[in-house]
Amino acid sequence: MKNTFVSVPTDSSKVVFSYDFRGRPNVLNESDGVYGDKNILHYPKDLLIWDRALISNKIFTPETLVQAYTPYSNEKPGVRNYGLGWRMNIYPDGKKMIYHNGWWHGSRAVFIRLLKENATIILISNKDFHSIYHAKVLCDLFGDHYNGEEDEEGESAKAVIL
Repeated sequence: MKNTFVSVPTDSSKVVFSYDFRGRPNVLNESDGVYGDKNILHYPKDLLIWDRALISNKIFTPETLVQAYTPYSNEKPGVRNYGLGWRMNIYPDGKKMIYHNGWWHGSRAVFIRLLKENATIILISNKDFHSIYHAKVLCDLFGDHYNGEEDEEGESAKAVIL
């Protein structure tokens, strides 16, 4: 992962600006000094390297991943749940869609793992359109996963517009 780093204000020459939904560049604010849940910048290829490392047993044991992909929140009935750092949809037929979305200052990211199919979907945008989260419909390219449920923004994706 050669292109993943914690961004600091002096990195402006090596990062792509992010834009709000009106197309205006985002400006830094007092929350930009927080690292971990934001300001970690990466390229899709690095996220794919991370994904491949996850399934290689070089970072975590298979038992640890089973724990991470086990639902613990159970706050609402249905397929949606949360494990150890991962959101997930667990379908009645046993299929799991493991995913996590991210955003900060207009940058949005989607990282989806389909365990049975050994498939990964990664999307990154530097414009603040929450429609990127409709990427879940792409999971149906690998099998019957997406059933039109609402995304985190409370919208159902009828078509992917990225």
